[in-house]
Amino acid sequence: MEAAVVGAVLGSIIPYLLQLIKENRELISSNYKKIDDLSKNLHLLNKFMVKYTEDHYKDDILMGLAEEIRMRVYEVEDVLETYIVEESLYKKKNFVRKAVGSLKHLSDLKSIGKTIQELSKRVEQTRSDNRGYVPVLVEGVKRNNAISKDNQLEGYPEADRIIGFEDAADDVLKLLAVKSEAEEQSTSEAAQQSESKLKVVSIHGMLGLGKTTLANKILTDQNTEYEFLTRILVSVTKKYEKKEVLLSILRSLKISISDQNMSEADLVNKVRDGLKYRYLVVVDDVWEGEHWDNLKGAFPDNNNGSRVIITTREVRVAKYVSPKCEPYQLRFMKPEEAEELLRMKVFEENKCPEELKPIERLILEKCDGLPLAIVVTGGILKANPKDANWWKDVLDEVPPLVDKKRVERIDRYIRLSYDKLHHEVKPCFLYLGVFPENLEIQVWKVLQLWIAEGFIPQHETASLERMAEQYFGELVDRNLLIVGKRTLSGKIKTCRIHDTLRDFCKKTAKVEDLFQAIHKNTNPSSSRRLCCINAQFSEYILGGQPADKLKYI
Repeated sequence: MEAAVVGAVLGSIIPYLLQLIKENRELISSNYKKIDDLSKNLHLLNKFMVKYTEDHYKDDILMGLAEEIRMRVYEVEDVLETYIVEESLYKKKNFVRKAVGSLKHLSDLKSIGKTIQELSKRVEQTRSDNRGYVPVLVEGVKRNNAISKDNQLEGYPEADRIIGFEDAADDVLKLLAVKSEAEEQSTSEAAQQSESKLKVVSIHGMLGLGKTTLANKILTDQNTEYEFLTRILVSVTKKYEKKEVLLSILRSLKISISDQNMSEADLVNKVRDGLKYRYLVVVDDVWEGEHWDNLKGAFPDNNNGSRVIITTREVRVAKYVSPKCEPYQLRFMKPEEAEELLRMKVFEENKCPEELKPIERLILEKCDGLPLAIVVTGGILKANPKDANWWKDVLDEVPPLVDKKRVERIDRYIRLSYDKLHHEVKPCFLYLGVFPENLEIQVWKVLQLWIAEGFIPQHETASLERMAEQYFGELVDRNLLIVGKRTLSGKIKTCRIHDTLRDFCKKTAKVEDLFQAIHKNTNPSSSRRLCCINAQFSEYILGGQPADKLKYI
């Protein structure tokens, strides 16, 4: 288990517990010394976990200690929150019931207080064992990844300029036979009749090449907007579920469903009714040809020139879903495109200092023209855009992608970017994994959820909302979020998360016990939060799975 994974979530939980104790000191216990001792020990453990997380220690003893701290802190959270809630209820109960509840609480509090004290002693003992690599427990640790106070929802470029897809977009538009008005006038009647039939075009390429980005560029192209009244994107993903895909299409069409138990056949009819006008639908991330066979009945051929674009990582799938049209293979970026993309992500004004250009060239060689790797690396470099030592450190840490292990190594790029986030921002980033793939996420909702979950600590000079905006800005700065719509004033209104980054969030959050997406036969006994998707929720409840540590659904 990576060191940064073990301690990330505690960066928000322990400060939350300290604030909880401070606000409910008299309610929790009349023994102020015990409360003060508990707070003191939690402070010590918090310093250890923050330093441990930021310096990424991989020593087995330290990792084991950090894991135990995490589990015990969860116990403290459960005991304190349960007692505070029950104390409010006991005020309305009789004396005996109240006394029994209080005695149980005091016993639990004494037990966890003793456990936390023992862990604090172990941390101190470990530090004094002449182990030079053990975290030094001091305040004010200098960080290269400190959150900028300037990170807000405003102040970012008005549009995320897409680089390197101009020729690809033109090629796909030709396959779609989307023509300008002048071209239409010169087209024969027979050709126009042929083009009026429903056509499926497939795009294939490896993970991180930008298939979804290209599809979105086509959806928002001026000619496309003119030609197609209905334009939507829907994700299929590896865990294909027909009903979920159909419901996603209906949501995009703004068609409400009153009966959540509606059959798949009825949902298909609803979708077909909603696609009566000329449409362009992107079916993103298809893994198997049979998935398309199972789904294509929902797309009517109304002889009005409608089109479907299918993106996939597999060339066999691309050929299968579109046998009459040669699949479009997305290429890697050219060196000049990769350079332009990196500079835009790091410097915005697209100018790289001369002394950094040799390092820049070596970093780009490692990225090997893969847009996702370039974007994620650019987010890391942006933390210290003109610091040569920082660039050299990043160069040393990013793995080369010039061999057959590209897919496996992309995860290391994401891990590096995650490791270099401020520790308080990490749980906020992981939490984004609860949102469905390719969803346009409302920013206000994300910020409020972070606050409600306790991820945003109290700050003396800024409100919780202001701090949440700063955390959001940090993720945008690091290119870990894709900016979507904006308000008229330029404020970010919606965002998305790349499917590969979302997979990383889900996987890491499960290790951290932050949340878990449930499926059939899932055992979430150690998870703090469950992410239930529509029909799966009732199956989980009826299944009676144990979830002793569960806090949120």
